[in-house]
Amino acid sequence: MHYSKGSIGNIIVLIMGFLVVAAIWDSFEGKNSPTNEDPLKNEYLAEKNKEFPQKSGDNVTEKTTFVNQRGFFHSANIKLKNKVLNVKIADTYEKRAQGLSGVSRMSESIGMLFIFDTLDKHGFWMKDMNISIDIIWFDEYFRIVHIKERASPHSFPEVFSPNTSAKYVLETVSGFSQKNNLKLGDKFQFVP
Repeated sequence: MHYSKGSIGNIIVLIMGFLVVAAIWDSFEGKNSPTNEDPLKNEYLAEKNKEFPQKSGDNVTEKTTFVNQRGFFHSANIKLKNKVLNVKIADTYEKRAQGLSGVSRMSESIGMLFIFDTLDKHGFWMKDMNISIDIIWFDEYFRIVHIKERASPHSFPEVFSPNTSAKYVLETVSGFSQKNNLKLGDKFQFVP
């Protein structure tokens, strides 16, 4: 194909116009803005850093902010038996893959709730885990269908899966299930 001098000039002008519009749009969206601070996000991250320290060497010096490439984890409160937990929500592939990897300790009042799009026998392993946890699977009606107590980091690459399909999976501090006398059929609910 042959382009005349005028056609090439028009194409260059079009490309330059597109680049200017794209730069303005990015600036409008705040992607390139040095003052793009979200006070709610920063407050959220600062508060959650207190509960999820990450071990660096032998000293706890870094904090896990639960930020991944796609954004930060949002949280919710759930009630299971008489215990209210503040849980991080892992509802995307990236968040589910990250999970609690790298966390070196947890309190009894927090956890991570994995939400899947479909019912399945979702398997979990302990890759990059530093602490033992309880893993609790729930069906679409929020009922416990399987419990794996005290899953150890040393169990990797073993995969833990329920016997029946689940839609939700809760990871909590090790011993939570026994301490709260959890059993199959117990339900959780979202609370304010």
